[in-house]
Amino acid sequence: MIRLSELAARLGLKALGPGDPELSGLADDSREIEPGWLFVAFAGANSDGRQFLAQARARGAAATLLAEPDLPEAGPRL
Repeated sequence: MIRLSELAARLGLKALGPGDPELSGLADDSREIEPGWLFVAFAGANSDGRQFLAQARARGAAATLLAEPDLPEAGPRL
């Protein structure tokens, strides 16, 4: 188990929101979330994990990590 603040610090991220829940697992599929888990919502080309935030919360997710893909910087416009 790990606190959200500790996980965020290890990943170089900033935890936002109230509280500092203890996390007991994680999943990127909202159907697999169990109470106390972290839901990782990836923004993908075919599916956006943010569509499943409510489902993850309903299943007991303690926190959510919104993961945006690394996009190459846009070059000069023609």
